[in-house]
Amino acid sequence: VDLEFASLPNADLTNASLRGAALGGATLARVTLNGADFNGADLASTRLIEPIGLDAAKNFDKAQNIERLLRE
Repeated sequence: VDLEFASLPNADLTNASLRGAALGGATLARVTLNGADFNGADLASTRLIEPIGLDAAKNFDKAQNIERLLRE
């Protein structure tokens, strides 16, 4: 999935497969992430603002460029 530079305010991504997704430059504001799978997702310059359920997301630690994630 190519979600580069997408703006997803208040999106419900519960159990979504974001495996290998291109999320570079995307803005994820107040998104619900319970069960979302981030394995291999590219998080370069992704803005993560007040996420809901991040602790219940799958494979977040296996995302690419996690060190370039912008947390607000």
